[in-house]
Amino acid sequence: MHYLLSVQHRISPTGDYQLSVPDHVSTDDLFTAVAALNADLATQGAWVFAGGLQAPSEGCVVDASGPEVLVTDDPDTRTNEFLGGFWVIDTTDRETALDWARRASAAVRQEIHVRPFQTATEA
Repeated sequence: MHYLLSVQHRISPTGDYQLSVPDHVSTDDLFTAVAALNADLATQGAWVFAGGLQAPSEGCVVDASGPEVLVTDDPDTRTNEFLGGFWVIDTTDRETALDWARRASAAVRQEIHVRPFQTATEA
């Protein structure tokens, strides 16, 4: 079963990510820990895909739900959290996904959201 492990970031007043990590933790420490986690995921056969996203100010919103297609270059900032990065993993059960999420949380020093993907019969 596939699971999404996601990292949410707060947004600074300038529109960039505001990391919620202790001051004594460097970005190099975070990248090293994430690289080790990614290697473990691959070694254990759980790796599917992972990625970090640029700040919301680099994105846009496309809305084709009405008669016109609207493209908004500056995303809606009514919320103060955005998806910052994620892993898609393949595990046999929820408990294994939660173990990987625990390890991901330790690597990035913040909470990880865990959600299973819908199966073909649920979609």
